[in-house]
Amino acid sequence: MSVKVIGDKALERELEKHFGIKEMVKVQDKALIAGAKVIVEEIKKQLKPSEDSGALISEIGRTEPEWIKGKRTVTIRWRGPFERFRIVHLIENGHVEKKSGKFVKPKAMGGINRAIRQGQNKYFETLKRELKKL
Repeated sequence: MSVKVIGDKALERELEKHFGIKEMVKVQDKALIAGAKVIVEEIKKQLKPSEDSGALISEIGRTEPEWIKGKRTVTIRWRGPFERFRIVHLIENGHVEKKSGKFVKPKAMGGINRAIRQGQNKYFETLKRELKKL
């Protein structure tokens, strides 16, 4: 998922010259955090049908912005006492039952993918809104 803006590098250099690199990173971080919150809420909404104990939804979180391969990144992850990160992929993709050999399609199958697709526009709107606050 990428967007190409003509003159992006020139604009970025001009903004860095005007505000400074540290200030630009702070602004990017605020925008990334706001965008990640939008996606996390959308994922929680999409996974609601599979809620029995609520552990899957309660363990969704995000990291602080960090540099990964030269880009500022926020990671959405599952961390908590119930260790739901171990089964998220089974709920997202479905699985084959060991005893009967039948494919099991959970209620929330594809929920994370669907949340990312549906939250994409909200995410970019949030990023634009945060960056306009310059």
